Amino acid sequence: MSKQIQFTKTGSPDVLQIVDVQIPAPKSGEVQIQMHALGLNRAEMMYREGAYVIDPVFPATLG
Repeated sequence: MSKQIQFTKTGSPDVLQIVDVQIPAPKSGEVQIQMHALGLNRAEMMYREGAYVIDPVFPATLG
């Protein structure tokens, strides 16, 4: 299992949830990497708040 940040409604950072997701094994010619941190920018904040040029489709993710 892997962890993923998702949200099911727009709003403040309080809407973010950590959920377990099943990730398929890499196919031939692909690799899987482990991430420890991810930087986000203003567009992701606006997307989470529902103020971006596109509306999130729930459950939505960032990054």
